[in-house]
Amino acid sequence: MRRHNPDGSLDTTFGTGGFVIRDFDGEHNYVQDLVAFSGGKILVVGGFGEPTEDPFLYEAGIGFMTLFNSNGTLDTAFGGGDGLVTWDYKGSKIINKGVHFGSDGMIYILGEAEGNCTLRRFNGAGAADATFGTEGWAIVDTDTADTCWDLRETPDNKLVFNGAAYPPPSIMQQQSTRRFTVGRRQLSLSAMKEESVEMTMIGRYRMDRSPDETFAPDGLILTRVYPTGSVAYGLAVQPDGKIITASEEVNLEDRFPDLGVIRFLGDGPAARVLAPAVMGSPE
Repeated sequence: MRRHNPDGSLDTTFGTGGFVIRDFDGEHNYVQDLVAFSGGKILVVGGFGEPTEDPFLYEAGIGFMTLFNSNGTLDTAFGGGDGLVTWDYKGSKIINKGVHFGSDGMIYILGEAEGNCTLRRFNGAGAADATFGTEGWAIVDTDTADTCWDLRETPDNKLVFNGAAYPPPSIMQQQSTRRFTVGRRQLSLSAMKEESVEMTMIGRYRMDRSPDETFAPDGLILTRVYPTGSVAYGLAVQPDGKIITASEEVNLEDRFPDLGVIRFLGDGPAARVLAPAVMGSPE
């Protein structure tokens, strides 16, 4: 982790010469997201997992979050004394994807486990909220294999997340590495030639984890820019509540993914997709 001044120069007062390197338990650590915390602190989420042959992918293991002070030192008061909180999903592997420090002072973490998206809520000290969802877990399940990527809060204090749903089991079997690794989508050429029909998923929940059905049934919208597949990654919420997501669109003609930018109205499903604003492919 490194910090830069507003002019782009390295902030040498942060960590050691502007850098912070932390090795937890001598294991393989990866980071998925970070967010500004109260008091100028930095909250980081990631996981422990074995690296694959691709240096950017890890086998899923257990998730973690950790808190750093504004100067880059570890906040050892967080998580009960060592600055680190770890968990799995009821004995199964989990991937942490996104984190949001809510306006209510709670920490919300988006993840994946057993083919579904997960939401967890922690208090500011790192203790899990057992009253959230069922035994502390809210499960987002579209009755398909699901993946989630990013998490934000709307101006009226609702949680928005994005990702994708993978309906056909045959395609999921061909993409089995994707389901158990951390990193961007690994889509095989054979899968692209046959059929790839991932659907961009946008969800909006209240902060008590109940789906916002004024947005869509079950609080979820599934859509595509291309009929051949669409996976949402980046996410932003405008001041007026409209939701923007950047997606990777599957282009079977040239086999290169295209860029899609979709904007959703924040007032319900009557006009869900405002516009596929940007689509293109490399020359």
